[in-house]
Amino acid sequence: MIISHHHKFVFIHVQRTAGTSLTEIIKANLVDDYEELTQHSNVQSLQTRFFERYEDYHIFGFTRNPWERMASWYRLIHAQEPMAIQKDKIRFEEWLVNDQALDVTSAYFHYNTMDYFTDKDGHMIADAIYRFENLQNETNQLLERLDFRATQLPKLNTNIQQNHKALYTRNSIEHVALRCKRDIDYFNYEY
Repeated sequence: MIISHHHKFVFIHVQRTAGTSLTEIIKANLVDDYEELTQHSNVQSLQTRFFERYEDYHIFGFTRNPWERMASWYRLIHAQEPMAIQKDKIRFEEWLVNDQALDVTSAYFHYNTMDYFTDKDGHMIADAIYRFENLQNETNQLLERLDFRATQLPKLNTNIQQNHKALYTRNSIEHVALRCKRDIDYFNYEY
C-alpha cells in the first residue's frame, strides 16, 4: 500500500492485478512525500478507522476476473514446479478445494478483491476500483487523475503467458464461482 500526502491518494495493492507494475509507475512519479505500508495492506487488514484520516484522499486499487486471478496466483506459487496439464489441473483443483490460496494467519489475501476495498460490514471505502481486463486504459485514466505523466505499464512479476482456462475443471470453475461470488456479482464477471 502506498499513501501519498502531496497527491492525496491511497493505493491498495491487490495480488495478481499488476500491482507491482503500478507501484513502479507510482513511485517514479513521487518524491519523498509518501508512506509505504505492508505491500498488500487493505481495508480489512487495517480496519476502517485507519482510513478515516484519509477521507479526502483518492483511495483506489485494481480488480481482476477471479478465475484469471486464482489461476495466476496458483501459477505464481507453483512457478518452480511445472507439470503436465492433466496433473496440473488436479493439483490446481486440490489447491482451491483445500483452501491453500489462503493464509489464515493473515488478512493480506482475500478471494474477493472487494474485501480489499470494503470493511467487515461491507461498506465501500475505496473511491475507485479499476479493472485489470482493461489495464493500460484504466492505468492511463488513473495517471491522468493523479496528474502523473502517462507511460506504458511495465510487465513485472508476471506469469508466463498461458491459457489460465486450461487449468480449470467443472469442479474448480464452480469452486471459484462460490468463493468469489461477491466479485462476480459486483463486477459482472463471467468464466
